[in-house]
Amino acid sequence: MHRRQKLTINGITQWRSFDSIQDLVDMVAAAVKAEKQPKSDILFGDYMEDWYHRYKERDLNPDTREGYKSIMKVHINPVIGQIPISDITVADVQKVMDGLKSASYAKQTKSIINLVMNAAIADELYHHPNPTKDARIIMPTAVKKREPVDGDDMRIIIDTLPNMKAEQAKLLVMLIMTGCRRGEALGTRWEDIDWATKTIHLQRVVRFRHNRPDVSEKMKSRAANRTVSLWDDFIPYLGERQESGYIINSNGEPLSETQYRRRWNALIKVLQRAGVENRFTAHQLRHSYATVAANSGNIPPKVLQGMLGHANFQTTMNIYADFDGEKIREGSHGLSEEYARFTDKSCR
Repeated sequence: MHRRQKLTINGITQWRSFDSIQDLVDMVAAAVKAEKQPKSDILFGDYMEDWYHRYKERDLNPDTREGYKSIMKVHINPVIGQIPISDITVADVQKVMDGLKSASYAKQTKSIINLVMNAAIADELYHHPNPTKDARIIMPTAVKKREPVDGDDMRIIIDTLPNMKAEQAKLLVMLIMTGCRRGEALGTRWEDIDWATKTIHLQRVVRFRHNRPDVSEKMKSRAANRTVSLWDDFIPYLGERQESGYIINSNGEPLSETQYRRRWNALIKVLQRAGVENRFTAHQLRHSYATVAANSGNIPPKVLQGMLGHANFQTTMNIYADFDGEKIREGSHGLSEEYARFTDKSCR
């Protein structure tokens, strides 16, 4: 159980949290020692960048690398990047947490700061307890819900497919009928399709590096390498069958980030003119695929996990198996009928 004590050390009064008297003694000794140490003028952002390239980058897969770099650039550097590493406080860490709009990145953001501060302590650039360990830090709790495409909008999308340009329709149906991630759709080749079984093997991904497409067979996880079924009604939108090459392409090559965004923005405009009210992302179509599958009641959760390529079963359950109220009511009603039959048999 945490206890708190107001301490005055070297003329500075502040509250400190501790678990035992020995912790308190060690804390006071560390604080006194810290005041005698020369302060470093190395900025937190510079040290974090060096730490990342020197110790962390090589251990991360490509998707996780992008996540780390995004968090450091967007959420950490703008808040505490210009503060000397030796001056970082609990309040600075809290300020980073306060700048996060949801809990989605909070745990990883705090973890990165924690690793950087541990490294700084090891390098004797920081002489206080790691501020990320302080019990006072309040983590954001709001969770940004990932919404699937609205049902009415989905009907308009499907009805509009025959009137769209071939390349726009092809991109949409790849996402709608497979539930794949954007990079997986862009990395799929014609030779990945087994026409006899009407299935498609998702086994490579396109990631963008400075606008250029980077094709890799290193998927997000082992589970992401999977085979899913094609839908008969959507197969014609893939266009004329080819022996090889990228299904979604520009002059035979994978799309660059700019080309992808132009194609996506163009198809969104077509759909908005057709009556689609809410702009959506490729990932929201993946959520739609998952929601339709989950709400069908015909697909066991473990099968859905495989279809979506989730490495963690809890991800499938937490994010995608969000049954609507009507399905819950139907399930409850069905269960009550089963109990009624059981009771009748027992009475007889």
